[in-house]
Amino acid sequence: IMAPKIDFIDEINPFKETWKIKVKVTTLWNTSKFNNLEEVFSIDFILIDEKGGKIQARMKKSLFNKISCQLKEGSSYVITNFGVGENIGSYKPTQHAFRINFLYSTSVRECHDMLMPTKSFDFIAFEDITSNRIDVTYLVDVIGELTGIGNIEEWENNGNKTKRLTFELEDEHVG
Repeated sequence: IMAPKIDFIDEINPFKETWKIKVKVTTLWNTSKFNNLEEVFSIDFILIDEKGGKIQARMKKSLFNKISCQLKEGSSYVITNFGVGENIGSYKPTQHAFRINFLYSTSVRECHDMLMPTKSFDFIAFEDITSNRIDVTYLVDVIGELTGIGNIEEWENNGNKTKRLTFELEDEHVG
């Protein structure tokens, strides 16, 4: 019996049901519920494959105990049987049109035989940010010196309360 081929992240779309990917978790964070910022809603990940393709993945809290493998930043996995949905929202962490959604049937197996990039940054020039030449619905990577930090402000957006922290970065070319 031939093993299913490994798919690459740039191939992922909702028009195929069975996927098998080998990826590294580069970033992992908890996402809170909108109506209760103290309660975790999901764990979100940025996954990267050996070609450098990146995609966001989400595991809802109801699956935390079901997924036998505890995913960790910097570790590599073979993941199968996941859902694929549209990458929507105001602050998308990848440029991929879709997002992986863990399901009850999702299988995660740690693997150690992979040559993966450690991190994958797509640095944006300060002038592209300040001149509004970027799509502001995506998060961006920058390098700068933190020169100022404001207070945490609470604000409401469409009935959802959220917090915002304003800070100031200085480009290395300024001065």
